[in-house]
Amino acid sequence: MQRPIVITGAIALAAASTLIGTQIVSGASTSTETVFIPIEPCRLVDTRPGDATVGPIGVPIGEGQDVAFTAWGTGDADSPCDIPNTATAIATNATAVGPTDATFLTFYPADSTNPGTSNLNVSAGQAPTPNSANIPLSATGQFNVFNRSGNVNVIIDVNGYYQPSTAIGAAGPTGPSGPAGPTGDDGSPNRITDQEIARLDWSNDPGREARIEVGSGSAGIAFDGTHIYITAEFDNTVTVVDPTTNTVIDTIDVGNQPSHIAYNGTNLYVVNAGDDTVTVVDPTTNTVIDTIGVGSGSDGIAFNGTYFYVANTSGDSVAVIDPTFNGLVGPLIPVGDAPRGVAYDGTNIYVTNNFDSTVSVIDPTTNTVIGSPIFVLSAGEIAFDGTNIYVSSLNSSSVTKIIPV
Repeated sequence: MQRPIVITGAIALAAASTLIGTQIVSGASTSTETVFIPIEPCRLVDTRPGDATVGPIGVPIGEGQDVAFTAWGTGDADSPCDIPNTATAIATNATAVGPTDATFLTFYPADSTNPGTSNLNVSAGQAPTPNSANIPLSATGQFNVFNRSGNVNVIIDVNGYYQPSTAIGAAGPTGPSGPAGPTGDDGSPNRITDQEIARLDWSNDPGREARIEVGSGSAGIAFDGTHIYITAEFDNTVTVVDPTTNTVIDTIDVGNQPSHIAYNGTNLYVVNAGDDTVTVVDPTTNTVIDTIGVGSGSDGIAFNGTYFYVANTSGDSVAVIDPTFNGLVGPLIPVGDAPRGVAYDGTNIYVTNNFDSTVSVIDPTTNTVIGSPIFVLSAGEIAFDGTNIYVSSLNSSSVTKIIPV
């Protein structure tokens, strides 16, 4: 690209004044430092009919007629010349062709009032007559051509444009990156400072496992994608932990003896074993928004993408919660003796029955128990790893793996 010519101060847009030997046509002045960007000559306007036509019209401009033309463009239908939308004026060579009467032409911004001044004067039948003119543009990159008398064709060739010096960086693509600098010194291999090591401040090591003090009787735990939520059975609360700082940021009062907790992508559901309820918590505000009665001796909970399933240990049943209205769906589902843990394998719900050492399988499409109970000695908690079901045995120090049905 050719080097821009820097013009300190404003483009003086008063009629009949000159700049670099070129006429500046009428328009409002500006106090911004401006630069001139030369381009290969490009025909922007030619009103002559037929193959010669360039621009929106192919007929002469009539008496007293104003015609608007667009300067900004990238060689497309709007403008055949490559003029960026940072341009505030264009440098042109304008030619009047075939005037039928003595007339003059005025070029001015499309969003300004016609100043009534002359930029190109011709007489009737005069041979094609050119004149240089810098034409200021409107805020949308347009300018008007006004013809005083008769009919006349107009040709406008652009040889450059003006833009604020602050926009010069946008005139061309970013150049290639320079060579990489030398490699810096290696940092300390330790995650904490030498002074912290000397003081044995190992707790400041970000790679060290953390111990976070939460509520009393911590039991269930869940993660909502941002924070960790831990139930505190003895405090009747849920503790909220920020895992990025390993700090407690909030404490939420829930029901009596909160044990298990689950998250469905919107809210947290806390099972309160002491009052047979489930508390619904909004994690965006860490506030309780609902409480649901579920049965006797509520304990484990799982979500299958549609419903929550809650084990009722004293009631030998499972309650089904619809989170769309936070209420129970259908009757309680009878299972084995003292149900405790609940898990979902992507197809069915699995419930551990502690006192009769079995696992019940529930079909969530019908919410009924299917098949025979699976024997697992003293079945306690239960989890699914994506392939198999794992059940802890409370009284035998073992874990049983179940292949899902």
